[in-house]
Amino acid sequence: QDLWQREIDKYMESVKTNRALGELDHPDSSIINLKNVSHNIKKIWWDGDHVVGVIEILPTPSGNILAALFANNIPVGVSSRGMGSLKQMGEVMEVQDDFELLTWDLVSNPSNPDSWMKNGALNESRTT
Repeated sequence: QDLWQREIDKYMESVKTNRALGELDHPDSSIINLKNVSHNIKKIWWDGDHVVGVIEILPTPSGNILAALFANNIPVGVSSRGMGSLKQMGEVMEVQDDFELLTWDLVSNPSNPDSWMKNGALNESRTT
């Protein structure tokens, strides 16, 4: 079973119920802290090996910062946040089957070099 497909399928319920909230920067917590929410993910779908989506910037303090960054053409990265174990596989750490996707946060420096907001849309490559 494809781990990412499983987690995207589960995450679609949050999108459908208008609860796919994300934060500006990754917190140290697995809890989505409402006082730090900057955006709501309105749609996600697969485009080949990429997960793409559309976000709504919320009029919260963090959302206002995000809007100001976009208004000034500051690149903002996209990074998935989840919980699970890792296993060393050669020189990389591989996410294991117990991974649970929590959300996508918007960050200054995404771990995946191709994961940047493009035209106001999420774009993150699948890593297996």
